[in-house]
Amino acid sequence: MRRRLLVLAMLVLSVIALGGTPVATAGAPPAPAAVPGAFGGTITGPTPQVYPPFDDPAGHTCPFALHGVDLVNHVVAYTYTNSAGRDVAAFYTGALYLKLTRVDTGRSVIANLSGDALQTFAADGSSVIYGFGPFSSSQHPGDSPASEFAVLHGFSALAIAADGHKTILYSTRVEDLCKQLA
Repeated sequence: MRRRLLVLAMLVLSVIALGGTPVATAGAPPAPAAVPGAFGGTITGPTPQVYPPFDDPAGHTCPFALHGVDLVNHVVAYTYTNSAGRDVAAFYTGALYLKLTRVDTGRSVIANLSGDALQTFAADGSSVIYGFGPFSSSQHPGDSPASEFAVLHGFSALAIAADGHKTILYSTRVEDLCKQLA
């Protein structure tokens, strides 16, 4: 665990030191605490993350309709905001267990998504998430790969374009929960 946190801290510091091109995140809740950070910015957190229940229609993520709800959510974020007031990076950590249900059969699976992740934000609205899994990505038509509910294990990188399309750049192992629910 210490090694994981050290590696993620080094990634955050690298982004900050290289002057990554940040962008503010829309709709983010105000953070409960802010402390001075490197290069005149601030670090806020821990900020609880809220993931509402969701429904995906058949053919969007899986060939069948899905319903997802968190059973456990203790995820918090620590966000680095530069001196210009723009978010540069966020570190996410904490327990997260998701219950994913195939609506037509009632069959469900519980996924442990309690990995740590660092998200860097670019000026164009895109971002990259570097994770030490497990964490998930619901891949939709137009994403790469398309139409799967991916659980990324080990070290992973996920690019999110400004238009929201996602590309799994790398993962030690990818598990498709659609196949488990088929």
